[in-house]
Amino acid sequence: QGPCLEQEGLALGVVTAINGARRLRCRFTGEAGHAGTVPMTHRKDALAAAAEWMVFIEATTREQDPQLVATVGTLNCAPGAVNVIPGEVTLSLDVR
Repeated sequence: QGPCLEQEGLALGVVTAINGARRLRCRFTGEAGHAGTVPMTHRKDALAAAAEWMVFIEATTREQDPQLVATVGTLNCAPGAVNVIPGEVTLSLDVR
């Protein structure tokens, strides 16, 4: 409501309904590997897959209904080292 109320110059909004929220925990599995030795053509990067999926979710949500919202609020990469291709990504998806 915040940005919508502000745009309309309104100071207060009264909640008249609550959207049904669905919260999901999603997991993408790839194959961890050394960033310097695994060629791009051989990678199974879980984070790259998750990123493509998140862009898809953004686009699809906008197309479905102007009142529908979807948010990826958390994202965790494993093993989580700067020089390792992520082998697993877990993330949260909130849809309402």
